[in-house]
This record gives sequence, C-alpha cells and structure tokens, in this order.
Amino acid sequence: MADFEITKENIDALIEGCDTGPLDAEVHPVQDISTIVLPENCTIIPIGKVTGVVDGAVMVQNNGTVIADLESLLVFTQDPPRMLGRVDDVIGLVDHPLYVVYREAAEVADITPGMEVGVITEDMRQVPVNVLKQQQLTDAEPGAEDEFSDDEEEQRHRRQKREKKKAGARAGYRDEADK
Repeated sequence: MADFEITKENIDALIEGCDTGPLDAEVHPVQDISTIVLPENCTIIPIGKVTGVVDGAVMVQNNGTVIADLESLLVFTQDPPRMLGRVDDVIGLVDHPLYVVYREAAEVADITPGMEVGVITEDMRQVPVNVLKQQQLTDAEPGAEDEFSDDEEEQRHRRQKREKKKAGARAGYRDEADK
C-alpha cells in the first residue's frame, strides 16, 4: 500500500471526487399549523422540553408525566399558549419518548432548547405504557438470534455478552501464559 500524504491538495482532490448531488432521503411533510384551532378552555398538561431543532424538526423530550402518541397536539406552555403542532414521530423508549414535530425551518427560528411544552388533553392520544411493556414487541429482523421487547433489555444482554467474552479472553490469556 502506497503512503498517502495528507496535504491540502490531496484533501481538495478527495472532496472534489465526492458526489455532492442531492440525497434521496424521504422528506417528511411539514405541518400547516394555521389550520389547527386551539380549543377554548382546554386543559394543558406539561409534557416535556424542547431538546433541539434540526432542519425544521422540533424535538421534545418527554418528562414522564403522561405519554402521548402520534397526532397528539403539543403547545408551548407560555401564557397564552402557543401552538407547536401535532406529534409526527415518536422515537426512543416507550416510557420516556422523544416527540418530533415537523415544521417549516423559517417557522422554528425562535424555538430554542429548554422551552416548556404541554399537551392538550382534549386532543391527546395517550399511550398505555403498562400494556405495551407486558407485550413482547420487537424490532428484530425475522430469524434474528436474539429478540428483545425493549432497548434496555437488549443493552443489558449485549453488555453481559461483552463481559462474558472479555472474561473468556482473559481466561484464555492466562492459559497461554501457564504453558
């Protein structure tokens, strides 16, 4: 293998050779919140805080009080409440999810991490966490060696597997040293 010298010219040549065309990624449709009417005298339960905004996707980390599902209506809990939008995606752990609301990038310029978010109870689909935890749901591929119903269980299994492998490697090393 020939030596490769890292120079500005070599880096520029590598970058120039890269395909910089558009990605074929699926773009999620953004919401038009002007069509959503905030119900009068609605009940708002604090549900979490904004953790980040990326390309118009507003991420809200759940605080564990209540777990909302897709299409639940989220608002900023300031006085008066301000519309955030409907939950477009739910990511992460069942009992501590991250909600994603897709908006136009220009509409989210004033949204910052730490902003308090609530859910409108009259327009909320609540997730029955206790029922889901009892079910043996899995995201494993068919024929997978190990299936897990939740991420924590899978992480625990992998950690135990690594520790067992390390212990076996250490034992093998001791056996070789004894010879």
